Amino acid sequence: MAFQLSHPPIEVVIVGAGPIGAGAAAAVARRPGLTLVAVVDTDPQKVGTELAGMTVRRELPPPSDEARVAVLTTSSSLARLEPLVLECLARGMAVVSTCEELAWPWSNPAVARRIDDAARNAGRGVLGTGVNPGFVMDALPLSLTAPCLRVDAVRVERVQDASTRRRPFQDKIGVGQDPAAVGEALAARRIGHVGLAESAAMVSARLGVATEAFVEERRVVVAEHVVERAGRRVEVGQALGVEQIGRATRGDHVVVELLFRATFGAERSWDRVLIEGEPRLDVRIEGGIPGDVATCAIVANAVPVVARAPGGLHTMADLPLVVASG
Repeated sequence: MAFQLSHPPIEVVIVGAGPIGAGAAAAVARRPGLTLVAVVDTDPQKVGTELAGMTVRRELPPPSDEARVAVLTTSSSLARLEPLVLECLARGMAVVSTCEELAWPWSNPAVARRIDDAARNAGRGVLGTGVNPGFVMDALPLSLTAPCLRVDAVRVERVQDASTRRRPFQDKIGVGQDPAAVGEALAARRIGHVGLAESAAMVSARLGVATEAFVEERRVVVAEHVVERAGRRVEVGQALGVEQIGRATRGDHVVVELLFRATFGAERSWDRVLIEGEPRLDVRIEGGIPGDVATCAIVANAVPVVARAPGGLHTMADLPLVVASG
């Protein structure tokens, strides 16, 4: 796939005017190679407000002859997102989405096939991406295997201080709530991080390793002392956040192990990729990659790549490298 050093600006439609949609809109508006043409949201309280110089509208814009990419920030569920993806494709738009389950959609093969067929027929690309899944626990470790003669196992750790993240993220991990209620919701997958299974599947598939099982452990982290940060207070006995560990195995061998821990007021944050193989690599990012900023940046940086991708459903493991771009 050839990339031009200069090309006409790509028109971008943001769907979802929440914190991530707003950040993505701002990132798109700053890039000379992209043109923000619409921001869409069905929330009556958001329709008519201003965002990144645009008035939020309720409906998708009509089809256009210009190259357009829709950025969807509305849902973590692939099944719920499917109708919107299909509608965007029908209007001639490629799609980039922060939907975690879209990062590796083949775990839901029926939906993935429908989207892939529609994207191929439309000649437009579809991609699920973000900081995680989409980068820290999949695209990044895969890139780091390039200098390896052999890879035996991949372990990734993402440990975060949730007090630095947006309030919806804190709510998603149960901060300040009753631990029993958080534990019940966590077990039912109504809260917590979505994407460990998708990241593990992407890594193992791209490495050509057929795993046999994926198991995820989930637990609530409870405050043992009062924690006050960023204007918020968590009392003793309340939930500080969650810890989730996912393991993709082949027989007794753990091929991919992913640790996600997000707690309010954590003393340290980091991202770490450990590759067991030849050579052994241990890469650590102190302070961690800031999730909200990184998600918005990755989405904006992926727009030119997806706009020029062949029609079909793609992942970060099979598209050209997504990099910061003007």
